[in-house]
Amino acid sequence: MRAEKVFHGKYCILKGENNRSFIYDHGPIATITFKPFLFDTNMLGTINVFYRNGEHHSWNTKYVDAYTSQFGIAVNNDGKMVFLQTWENGLFCFDARTGDQIWRTKSKRGVTNIFVLDDTVLCQQHDRALQLLDIHTGEVLVEKRVKSWGFTAIDHHHIVCQIKVRQWDLIEASSLQTIESFSSKVFTEGHEDYCVNKIERGEDGTIRVSGFKNVWDESERPAKMLPNLEFNTTISCDALIPKKNSIEKGE
Repeated sequence: MRAEKVFHGKYCILKGENNRSFIYDHGPIATITFKPFLFDTNMLGTINVFYRNGEHHSWNTKYVDAYTSQFGIAVNNDGKMVFLQTWENGLFCFDARTGDQIWRTKSKRGVTNIFVLDDTVLCQQHDRALQLLDIHTGEVLVEKRVKSWGFTAIDHHHIVCQIKVRQWDLIEASSLQTIESFSSKVFTEGHEDYCVNKIERGEDGTIRVSGFKNVWDESERPAKMLPNLEFNTTISCDALIPKKNSIEKGE
């Protein structure tokens, strides 16, 4: 089965080829499948949770939709909770074995990304708010306003997120504190006039960066916009964490 890796916290989601199964490379839960593939969240969908020890639990919820399949179903590290991201109903937390709803976010805005930690959940809503939630109640502990609709987890402790048009911050996931700020030139081989529009986790401790530069024909009045110049590059995650050793030692 062809799979795509999506990193979240201390595990990663391997998305199956049919986009309806999710395989986890760490923790008690091995696989989650769901059906049907719907955009109508008023219809019941079925969640199947398979554990590495052979347990299998099946339950229904109406909050299963095509948006969930795009971003994945997250689980916590002890295999007791399942988190569903939705397009317009917020974030849901369910008991992985019974399907009982533990909590849902008070805001019903869609959730574009999620990072599960030990005691908290970091999620981002469509209104571009990064929120750190209590993993047991869903209550908002910290909120941070940002420019982009998504973030990239670069290891078990940090994310990179666009804060302004040409500013990207390295953020500690457990507190939402900014560790370092970078201009676009860090990701564009020194070209300040290029815009970064996508950062994704790559393989072997790297991130993939893509972006563009507007090109204009100044010989015409008004100037005519030509096709953008695009770029793609790969950089090491370690290059973004100059204080990594000090952070992990608590210095």
